[in-house]
Amino acid sequence: MPSAACPFARSGRRHQSSSRLARRSTGATTGKTISAGDWPVLGYLTVFLMAAFGLGTQAAGVALLAATLPMLVLPPLGGHMVRHLGGRRSFGSALALVVLGDAILVGAALAGSSALTGALVGMAAVGAGAALAHPQLTGAVVALAPPEAAGMASALTMVARQAGFVLGVAALGALAPTIPGGTGYAAVFAFATAAGLIGVAASRVLPDGAARRR
Repeated sequence: MPSAACPFARSGRRHQSSSRLARRSTGATTGKTISAGDWPVLGYLTVFLMAAFGLGTQAAGVALLAATLPMLVLPPLGGHMVRHLGGRRSFGSALALVVLGDAILVGAALAGSSALTGALVGMAAVGAGAALAHPQLTGAVVALAPPEAAGMASALTMVARQAGFVLGVAALGALAPTIPGGTGYAAVFAFATAAGLIGVAASRVLPDGAARRR
């Protein structure tokens, strides 16, 4: 009987190992898409504001606070969300906010010089979503790994973030317009929106810690 049970035990361990690997890979994908959907966008917002709305460098810098101030004040709220809602719903909500902000920026770019208020709202949404998601991502991905692989999972998350940032900057740079005006930036923000949607889908496999505690 024990010998007959061994293949099933080994099969179960392989299944659990495969499941953990799939979840860690998807967690890394979430990190990549977060980085591609928000940080590279921040690098193009100043030139977008100047091209689309005719702002000077100082005014564009002040306007950029709409995206950066949420990153200073909201990270503690992100930790609160993970503790009470679990990683899945927390990251899904944060990434959905990033997607919404990027989509609003697409509309603002297409609308022209009259859409500055909309652009500021989109920037605030991107900054808020990034602030809620980024600080908690490493902990959520490490939770998917067994204790002996926690260091590797943490490193994987960091590598995924940097890879997403690099790929995002390269992609947005290729899409950045070479003509005057802000309309051409719609493609930049559309790419970021698509990256964020991939992240929303990937976040579905993150652990729902709140559910387990109940």
